[in-house]
Amino acid sequence: MLYAQHRITKINKNAPEYIAHLMSDEHQELLASIARKHMIDIRHTLHQSKFAVERAFDGLEKEKKAVILAYANTDTADLLDPYSRGYKLREYTPEGQEKIAKAIRGLREIVNAFPANITIADFKKIDKGVSYAKSTN
Repeated sequence: MLYAQHRITKINKNAPEYIAHLMSDEHQELLASIARKHMIDIRHTLHQSKFAVERAFDGLEKEKKAVILAYANTDTADLLDPYSRGYKLREYTPEGQEKIAKAIRGLREIVNAFPANITIADFKKIDKGVSYAKSTN
């Protein structure tokens, strides 16, 4: 018991120096390097791609994915296996993947045309003072 207390006291005395060492730039770079190296393995263990776009597409809810695929106008010819469901990006041919990429970019352009924080109530606000009739001048 006395030895354990001695070790705790020694650790507590060195704690500020050890914490400073952990916060050094060199140590932070080393930890970041280790994290990057092992992140791919961690993602594969979690059954996730190392690529952000593939993770995002594969993780989408079925209904949201259906909107993208409808906008992309994909069909069975765009699938590597015509009997697959097309739930994963890897199941599409390069041409199918390109259609999906263009669809997502198109949807993003549409979304960016609107203010960032819109609500359903915003769509119900109609300015009655605006006249869209053509001018007769």
